[in-house]
Amino acid sequence: MSEVERQPEFQVWYRHSGQDEIPEIPSRNTILETGYNMKTVKDYRSILRNIRSNYITHMYVNVTNVVPPLEVIAPRLTHLRVYWLQVAERKLDCLEHCKDLYKLEIYNAKFRMNGFPEVIPKLTSLREIILRSCRVPQLPESWSSLKNLKVLYIGGDELTVGYPEVVSSLTTLTDLHLSMFNITELPWSFSSLKNLQVLDISWNKFANHQLPVVVCELTELVDLDLMKCDLVDLPQSFD
Repeated sequence: MSEVERQPEFQVWYRHSGQDEIPEIPSRNTILETGYNMKTVKDYRSILRNIRSNYITHMYVNVTNVVPPLEVIAPRLTHLRVYWLQVAERKLDCLEHCKDLYKLEIYNAKFRMNGFPEVIPKLTSLREIILRSCRVPQLPESWSSLKNLKVLYIGGDELTVGYPEVVSSLTTLTDLHLSMFNITELPWSFSSLKNLQVLDISWNKFANHQLPVVVCELTELVDLDLMKCDLVDLPQSFD
């Protein structure tokens, strides 16, 4: 049986260089409700035939077991959204060859508690990482290599185990979202995030129902989400 015959079907939408430029991948609802040229693909070579001499920049993929060979069909990819990736640790390795990747979105994926994809710290071109409705383990120290990262959005759940220390090393961040992370304290190293303008730490239960004082050190902050944090007071230094 050939490699193509073994490959399960996947659903994909993409934008290539021969089409009008777009800033972002359309929303999931827009793609699902309008059709938006969503294709069911088994032989990835059909994508290469379709784009001809152009190259893919934006891609949305619905997949469960196999990520298509992005290093072949989309090596110049800048925006990628992946849905429904099961046991996802090794299945994103093909991204290592996508040197221009700017924004990575992963939805409804399951990661083992000690098995975050090793490829992510290698994607040093990344400016945005969005992880929604994912079972997220503790972030590894290797993420400190993401020196260009501006936006980090991770939605936690009841199994997420507190503030990921490596975040303090991501000093280029301007937007940080760590909702429902079971955070009770923020270390003083958090103050190194001097460029933060947007901070979402909603649905966390801080010790003594008090906002950690270190948040007051973020002088560029313009948007702070504390919804469902059950705070009784704010620090006196909080202006």
